[in-house]
Amino acid sequence: LAEAGFPFAAFGRTAPGRPQTWVDIDSAAATADLVGLLLAQGHRRICYVNSAASLPWMADRRAGLLEAGAAAPDGAFEVGVPDDDPVALARTLQRLLVGPDRPTALVCASDWLALTAYQAVRAAGLAVGTDVAVTGFNDLPLCTYLQPTLTSVRLPLPAIAQALVDRLVSAVEDRGATPPEGLLLPAERVVRGSTPGR
Repeated sequence: LAEAGFPFAAFGRTAPGRPQTWVDIDSAAATADLVGLLLAQGHRRICYVNSAASLPWMADRRAGLLEAGAAAPDGAFEVGVPDDDPVALARTLQRLLVGPDRPTALVCASDWLALTAYQAVRAAGLAVGTDVAVTGFNDLPLCTYLQPTLTSVRLPLPAIAQALVDRLVSAVEDRGATPPEGLLLPAERVVRGSTPGR
């Protein structure tokens, strides 16, 4: 689109340095905020459940987790998803959730990954929200249907839409201009039953 001179605005980014007008949420800050909540609740073994997708916002979520997790005495650690295979992830998490050094909190890079985390926690004979806290990301409608309900990060959709429209109008009105720098918007933490205070 950029090479064709066609004006556009995107929610999310591709690689750095591409000529694009984009709006995104501050995924690093949002994930760090979730970790801060868990640390305040007394969690010290925090595991990040990550996707294999190499997307900029996924990298930001991981960076936020690692930065905030450095404050945990035992440190935060990570479990990747091989080929985004939920069955393999559930098995890996189930093995991690056994023994005295098991994580007490799972920070998932998406709400879909949190579903797999719920399954693994229960398969390990533990209870979500009581034995292991779980968080997601994106605050999909499914969050309120899970038992317990899922703590997640809500995207500011009206603000995202307004920023995209404003940037697209500017791109149409001034086609020769260099695309502005990307815009990061804050997201909202929504605390529910999967992260009760310890």
